[in-house]
Amino acid sequence: MRLSSDQQLRDRSLAERCFAVQALVVPFLVVYWGVCEYAQHSDALAGVFDERVLHVTQSVLVVHSVVWGALMALTAGFIRRGADGPMWLGHLTVQLYAVPNLYAAYLLGPVTSPFMVVMLGSGLLGLLIFPPRVAWMAVVTVSLGLVIPELLRLSGLIPYAPLLRGSPHDDPRVTHFWSGFMWFIVASVSALLTTLFHVLLEDLRAREAALSAMTRTDPLTGLFNRRHFMEQLVREHDRYARYKRPLSCMMVDLDYFKRINDEHGHAVGDIVLKETSKRLGLALRTTDMIARLGGEEFGALLPDTDIEGAQRVAERCRELVGATPVDIAGRPSVPVTASFGVAMLDTHTMPQPEDLLRAADAALYSSKGRGRNRVSISDAGLDSFHSDPVG
Repeated sequence: MRLSSDQQLRDRSLAERCFAVQALVVPFLVVYWGVCEYAQHSDALAGVFDERVLHVTQSVLVVHSVVWGALMALTAGFIRRGADGPMWLGHLTVQLYAVPNLYAAYLLGPVTSPFMVVMLGSGLLGLLIFPPRVAWMAVVTVSLGLVIPELLRLSGLIPYAPLLRGSPHDDPRVTHFWSGFMWFIVASVSALLTTLFHVLLEDLRAREAALSAMTRTDPLTGLFNRRHFMEQLVREHDRYARYKRPLSCMMVDLDYFKRINDEHGHAVGDIVLKETSKRLGLALRTTDMIARLGGEEFGALLPDTDIEGAQRVAERCRELVGATPVDIAGRPSVPVTASFGVAMLDTHTMPQPEDLLRAADAALYSSKGRGRNRVSISDAGLDSFHSDPVG
């Protein structure tokens, strides 16, 4: 299962999340097998381990590996059917991750910082990618699995580190094995937690980006919304004040849009708005910014564009919008035209960013008053316009 930027781990189904964790545990099982085989057959470690406990450990590992493989097969079945997976699947995955580590802690002595890392990892594993119920059940299991054996040991009912015949401090071979295994535990679990934290961080970044896009984007057309348009207008106004590069604004309003809604319905009106957005986007440069300001009204900021350039852009947009009727599935196509108003920033007569918008908006209403489907251009002031006839 591959994680992509558009679908993070926590957005996957519960079954897919479980399978990802199950796959991460497989290398741990392989290493445990290798350690057991090495401990049993290595002459250098002869007499270090309690043979009876070692055989029991191998049997436990066999059972756990078989159960883990069956769990992976079961989880894969949920994924193939496209099912989200039941909550018990998450519980079983986290519990079966924790239990063998608890058993290893019992065999080698749980009161060590490496095993504290493992146990902490079990809880974090649940918190990072599973529902809270799963995480807290893992915490309960880990807590009981650490506390109960320790109480039994303090009561003299069970030995400490029963797998080892001697203390790590008495036999150098025990010391080397014990230290090496502890460091393996620390390194491997740290790698697992680092991977999971990375996944979580990427997930949070993706969600933050999606939330940011939602606050800046019009959901119907996919264009920027009025809020972002006004923020960008302020930034461009400030840039003009510093560098004196020309800045123009273009306002667009669909002609007789209310009639389209009344005669064809709002669903058709939405299709017209989306198609108009696409056509406007085709006529603009990548450096231009267009937004839906509300209803059937659009606005565009044209950096490094003087009034003549803005007029050409507006004419190109007008021609594209009205070039062909908008196709509606199963219905007659809908002819569409739009009126345009353009203005160029002049900080002497437009000291505030909103002044440029008002000038372009006034030019737009001039187009409406002069018959629609045309481009009107604002002069340097806010009230003087000339209008170009429809070409």
